[in-house]
Parts: sequence; C-alpha cells; structure tokens
Amino acid sequence: MPTAVRNIPYRIFKDHDEADRADDEFYASLSGNQRVDLMIKMNRVFAEAYGAPEQRLHRVYRIVESTRS
Repeated sequence: MPTAVRNIPYRIFKDHDEADRADDEFYASLSGNQRVDLMIKMNRVFAEAYGAPEQRLHRVYRIVESTRS
C-alpha cells in the first residue's frame, strides 16, 4: 500500500513575538472576503470536531448581509 506524502510549509522564528508579527502580517494581507472564508472554514472544522452547531454563524452572516443592503 503506497504511503501518502504531504508537504506542509512552515517557518521557524526566533521568538514568539516574531511569530505573532508574522501572523498579523498574514491576516492583514488577506482581503475581507478571504478572512470571512477562512473564518467559515475554521468554524466548520470546530463544529465537526466538537459537534457544535453552525447556526449562530449563519445568523450573524444574515445580519451582516442585511446591513449592507
């Protein structure tokens, strides 16, 4: 049976502050839509792992969409 190989990119930082700055820069580089998409994906992973409902997110999304109209 063949073994799957995954290439996972990573960076090594001098300290936690440098890693935190890199995180801040990454999220600042994303567009608003990319941030929302990432948040939805992370919410789904959490919901699947812990059996938590996604209903709250849908309600918040509806409120945000209705305020834009």
